[in-house]
Amino acid sequence: MRTVYCQHKISKHWNTIVVEDEIPDFILAEWDVYDELPQEPETQPEKTFRELKENKLREIVQLFINSFKQGYYSQTLSTTINCRIVPYCQEDDLRNAKSLYNYMVSNNISETYYRDYFNTNIPNVTQEMVKNIIKEMEDYVVQMYQKKHQLVDLINACTTREELEAIQW
Repeated sequence: MRTVYCQHKISKHWNTIVVEDEIPDFILAEWDVYDELPQEPETQPEKTFRELKENKLREIVQLFINSFKQGYYSQTLSTTINCRIVPYCQEDDLRNAKSLYNYMVSNNISETYYRDYFNTNIPNVTQEMVKNIIKEMEDYVVQMYQKKHQLVDLINACTTREELEAIQW
């Protein structure tokens, strides 16, 4: 008599049974039978190169999105301001700045306040300053898209893990 370990072929459920010499056919039909309990692998299998590329692409896209959520430094206002323009955000700061500029022009408003990334009101912001903010935002948006596209192209062109690991936002 001996003890064997059985794993069901479909459900992967484990069972321990005691058999004499021969293992019955009805057990062999549905169960994988082992004399010893198999050891669990100590590490997870390595990801394929394709999986690594897909993970790197997801990482770059997330960092791209975060670059808009975190704001950028405005030379015009000498502070960090919001620049959320991507579809994942509820607010569109570039569109809002354009609307503010158009409102100021159409209503002949020479100065207003502007709220920065930290929700601090910046007083005495002129039409010209808002126009410059819009230009800064547009430049920032184009730079971020260019950076993302360059990195995506680099990732797609990689042929080794080392090349892939070297790519950073």
